[in-house]
Amino acid sequence: MGLLSNKSKILIGLDISGGYVRMAQLKISEKDTLLENYAVVEVPQAKEGQDRISVLSSAIKEAAAGFSKDKNREVFAMTSGPDVSIRRVLLPKLSGKELAEAIKWETKTHFPFPVDKVVIDKYVMGPAQDKGIDKLDTWLVAAQKELLEKSWGLTEKAGLPIKGISVPPFAAWNLLRTEGQLKDSTVTVFINMGAEITGISFFDGQKLDFYRELSIAGNNITNAMVGLFVSDNWQMNINYEQAEKIKRQYGIPKEGTEEKTSDGVPLSNILQIMKPVLKRLMNDILRSFDYYKEQYNKTRIDRVIISGGSSKLLNLAEYLSSGLGIKVETLNKLVSIKVSDSIDAKQLEQDLSHLTTSIGLALSRAKEINLYSRKKEALSLSLPFDLERFIPALSLPSPSAKVPAIIASAVLAVFIAAALFTGYNLDKTISFYSKQLEEKKILLTDLKLLSERRAILSKIEKEQAPLRGILTELTNILPPSVTLSGVSYVNASKYLVISGSAPSVQSIGTLLKNIEGSSMFSKTILIEAKKSPSGAESLFNMTFAVDL
Repeated sequence: MGLLSNKSKILIGLDISGGYVRMAQLKISEKDTLLENYAVVEVPQAKEGQDRISVLSSAIKEAAAGFSKDKNREVFAMTSGPDVSIRRVLLPKLSGKELAEAIKWETKTHFPFPVDKVVIDKYVMGPAQDKGIDKLDTWLVAAQKELLEKSWGLTEKAGLPIKGISVPPFAAWNLLRTEGQLKDSTVTVFINMGAEITGISFFDGQKLDFYRELSIAGNNITNAMVGLFVSDNWQMNINYEQAEKIKRQYGIPKEGTEEKTSDGVPLSNILQIMKPVLKRLMNDILRSFDYYKEQYNKTRIDRVIISGGSSKLLNLAEYLSSGLGIKVETLNKLVSIKVSDSIDAKQLEQDLSHLTTSIGLALSRAKEINLYSRKKEALSLSLPFDLERFIPALSLPSPSAKVPAIIASAVLAVFIAAALFTGYNLDKTISFYSKQLEEKKILLTDLKLLSERRAILSKIEKEQAPLRGILTELTNILPPSVTLSGVSYVNASKYLVISGSAPSVQSIGTLLKNIEGSSMFSKTILIEAKKSPSGAESLFNMTFAVDL
């Protein structure tokens, strides 16, 4: 990797996410990179009287028990989720305070957080052109200060003072580059599916192009299986622990299987319960692919690699391959990174999907994005330069100072050059903000038009039924195994008509019972219930009154 001096470095990547603590310890020298140790520890549920922070701290200590205690070790952690925003933007080609102002502007415009409550860092990919104007191709990351304070406070409490906090796409980028997985002229997609978040990183050759996080992940599949399920010859109330066990043992059952779980639950029924969640996952991934192709003018996706704890789900890679039309690969071995003889190679193959982020964090050393190093910094709104700094500088020595004329001239020339350079930067800054103001004027015109249309829509909305409340109630009473394909509301008669599919007639019966039990709906009529052409599910149409 061409990293350092003759002295080797001990780098530790720490990933706390999805109910696990994952740590990887690398020893890096000019000669090679060695995975010396790793740990994957599941975080237990907090018992009565315990707080979550103490439980997490104990899990971190357990994971770090066999790791190096060298005082020169460097620990790098990760943050992600809804309190973190990751954007690729084009910034004006500025520097210093002017660039800081542009970043503040972008943060206010594109990020959903108040600027004074976030820590911001940037990574400039390089120069770019936008409609003939020189720009900086930049990744901006903003994270809630409160979240970061909890992260570094938690790790320090566990005895692991951290040196950097980065984000998932840069960890993935460093791992894939080190392992030689990114090929020139090849678009590679890396899907990191955890328990709570699925992160999708897009790479064009060696370059990180785009990143998106999906809120649907492994836990959604488990949650879909929780509840009372009735079929032709079995009935079972599945709790969360049972659902998680079934998911880990059997994965995604294959179509047409006649296999049953050890409790006698047909896997074909489990598949029907999982299908709505799997369809949502597939649709969200496909939409991400389409968006990337459109925004970045790509015609194809060449490779898809899946990793993360939930990627170990049996048959998931095959399911995604079928839906995406691309063979999905799994990352189950290290190629360029050497592995210590003390590590069980077979066990590592089983655990590697859990470790991709922690290994990537150690490799990156937060050199692209480091939210920890900026925890005490604040980008302040100010003038592009400090006038007071230049006023005394332009006050030349009096003749009584006996400074040789040539020196005085040289000093004057330096100050004039400084002033001209500052003026040049000021001109660029003024030009940048003038353009921003023009854009805001256009937005104000659009807002006025939208305001007028909103008034019209508000009038219409008052005359119509409260559809939002109706849909919310319908969502609440819909069994997790039932999928709707059509919903229509007849305003004149105040009747709702729905159609969809269910794994069995019993599920349709459960839906009918839920509708009749609702305080908002009544007079339910089942128009039709029949088996689908494939026989794998039951189709239905029904109507019912909405009591307003």
